[in-house]
Amino acid sequence: MKKTIVALSALVVSAGAMAQSSVTVFGVVDLALRDLKGVGSVKTLSNEGRAASRLGFRGVEDIGGGLKASFHIEHGFSPDTGVADAVFWQRRATVSLSGSFGEVRLGRQKSATRTLIDEFDVFGTSGMPGLNRIIGLDRNRMDNQLAYYLPKMGDFYGNAEVTAGEGSTTGRSVVGRLGYRTKAVHVSGAFGEFG
Repeated sequence: MKKTIVALSALVVSAGAMAQSSVTVFGVVDLALRDLKGVGSVKTLSNEGRAASRLGFRGVEDIGGGLKASFHIEHGFSPDTGVADAVFWQRRATVSLSGSFGEVRLGRQKSATRTLIDEFDVFGTSGMPGLNRIIGLDRNRMDNQLAYYLPKMGDFYGNAEVTAGEGSTTGRSVVGRLGYRTKAVHVSGAFGEFG
């Protein structure tokens, strides 16, 4: 009888803790049939017709005092072949702490210079006509990033991020972005120095 009560108590405690948490499983499976004509003709079934295929998990935990801890992990794959990205959480892998001060986020994620393009590229940044492919932007996601996001300030938003090279002269960056968004107007700018 005593073991049953202890087990039941543990179950009630864990259920109470889970009631404050939120975990979401999400993803996209995007395939495109393409018939490219030019000097030759190529017919393909390709990943990323409009968006990158991915599977992800994100969660938020209210830890009290107006603070929330969260995580976000995404894995990319090619549904036409079943091949996974070389690094399992290559798309995004972050943990963060947020509150009235804003948000501090650690891990691997897109740089602010890339999110600027993502928001204003009318074709999207995946698929054939993506602006990032046309201009040759190679600063997409950065490893070992420490980012700070401003709290809600009316129609203004912004963030600053530093990427550690971890003993290397490459892979370092300092990036910032500021913007103003209403229903009628959206203006934003970003600046970055990459090593």
